[in-house]
Amino acid sequence: MQTSDINARRNIHQVFSFTANTPLQVEKFNKIVGIPVEFRPLEGLMPSFVIEGGQTEIMGLWHTSFQTGFHAIPKFDADVVTIRFVTDGAMVCREQRLEHIGQPHKAMMVMLDCMRDAEFSSGFAAISASVTRSALNKAHFVVEGEDTDLPTPDFIPLVDATLEPLQNLKTTMEQVFRRLRTGVEITDLLFPLFEEVLMYRLLTIWPRSSKNHLSNNPNCPNKALNMTVLYIEENLHTKILLSDISRYVGVGVRSIQGSFKKAFQKTPIQYITDRRLYCVRIDLQASPLSDISIADIASRWGFVHMSDFSRRYRVRFGEAPSDTRRQRRLSRCLSNGVG
Repeated sequence: MQTSDINARRNIHQVFSFTANTPLQVEKFNKIVGIPVEFRPLEGLMPSFVIEGGQTEIMGLWHTSFQTGFHAIPKFDADVVTIRFVTDGAMVCREQRLEHIGQPHKAMMVMLDCMRDAEFSSGFAAISASVTRSALNKAHFVVEGEDTDLPTPDFIPLVDATLEPLQNLKTTMEQVFRRLRTGVEITDLLFPLFEEVLMYRLLTIWPRSSKNHLSNNPNCPNKALNMTVLYIEENLHTKILLSDISRYVGVGVRSIQGSFKKAFQKTPIQYITDRRLYCVRIDLQASPLSDISIADIASRWGFVHMSDFSRRYRVRFGEAPSDTRRQRRLSRCLSNGVG
């Protein structure tokens, strides 16, 4: 198990990278506490794999690359749901009575306590996420509202990954995984939202075996929408979660999202990000803050990855943050009669 020294200093979540090229290294990986499956090389093959991943407060995310074929067997009962997008090769997951074949055009959802075993081909690669069933249940009540009488839905285990909603889910998984690997600082106010949205997208996008598990009212009352906007404005400088907003206004996340799209033509996370970008812009234009670095001002509003921040700022305002500050200094010089 190897972790980056930089990530160890910066990342508030656990990240890891493990490479195995010998049977002994595979056994070492199998002994890691918390890994719910045991990998066994297919007979006659020298094992070779790379697994990179991380664990957040609510889910695990990892990328798997097998140069040779492997067999996987659960080590213990775990109340965990795994979502997997295969990008190369193939795999078969066997339950007691069914088996599901994962390929690049398919996406899989596997209940680990139902899995008997799995087999991976050589050249297999996938990006996966895992979440406990209890966390999924909790998120369901946040999405639909605490007073919902709808049970957590039953999901279809094998679905068409080429559908646009599933591609969007995969893209979100990849974005959260990349952000997790590069490091999540405690001042990063965007990552908790990205992670939360990933969970909610999973619940609302993944095809269900029963359509009546969808609520009929996607919009919240105007009063709740106004309360949501007020809550966001009062908490822009600190961590905001959609679940916190949901509890504050007493409306499910799905209703909040529907109302935001109707009222503002954007999602809540886009609204929050835009408001924080505007706060950065105001600070960049403020005279008392002219000696504070752009990075420090951005960090004050939760933007800790400067390349990502600069891209978002340019898209939002049509100029770089440095241009905003330069124009402010030029305006001040002109007003003071300095040419």
